[in-house]
Amino acid sequence: MQRFLFFFLLTGLLTAPLSVQAQPSLKQLLKILGRSCQPQRQAISAGLRKALRRRLPPPAARLSPLAFASLKNVSVYYAPSDTQPPFPLPQQETELYRGMTLDPTGRELRHILKHGLEVSKTHSTNFGAYDGKEYPRDQKAIFATPEIRLAASFAYGVQTDNHIPVIIHLKRVSEEHIVSIPHDIPPSWIYRVSALLKIDGRLVWGEIKLDENDRFIFTPYPAR
Repeated sequence: MQRFLFFFLLTGLLTAPLSVQAQPSLKQLLKILGRSCQPQRQAISAGLRKALRRRLPPPAARLSPLAFASLKNVSVYYAPSDTQPPFPLPQQETELYRGMTLDPTGRELRHILKHGLEVSKTHSTNFGAYDGKEYPRDQKAIFATPEIRLAASFAYGVQTDNHIPVIIHLKRVSEEHIVSIPHDIPPSWIYRVSALLKIDGRLVWGEIKLDENDRFIFTPYPAR
């Protein structure tokens, strides 16, 4: 009603036979009109901001780290291939990957996190060292690959007992499809370790490390 009254008065001002001195200037009229419309513009702007906020997706829930003294109660993986969850992280140009199946208590994983990978514990032999050096014919070697899907297939393994699938993210030292490393891999070469654990009844990939109290700290990756 106020808006119609305003325009009625404005029309009257523009059409009434007032003297030149009494007529308001066009600049004054526009100023009056702007003051009248300002509350409406503010209401529209506030409504638009509110509507946009409703349409924005909520921020992703932050996944809290979980602490375990032992992994025995969460390492129950022996599922068939049709239930394997896909590895959620993208392949990186600066990384090599080694997929492994480790004991369900976490003992082997704890050793790797502290000491790296020891070539004496592998059953594979060197076929062409990444560094181009000559090694004895029976030299053992640790294999890795820049293909994350290939590493994941080794992580799932073919075991029928409980085990922990892990993917070791290593410093890239070669572009070969299969990289032969005929020496120990120090912890400094390990960028991170990903593990598959059963959390709240679901198989979940996440990063796993040790804290200052020698506990496992598991941080789930966001699902794809």
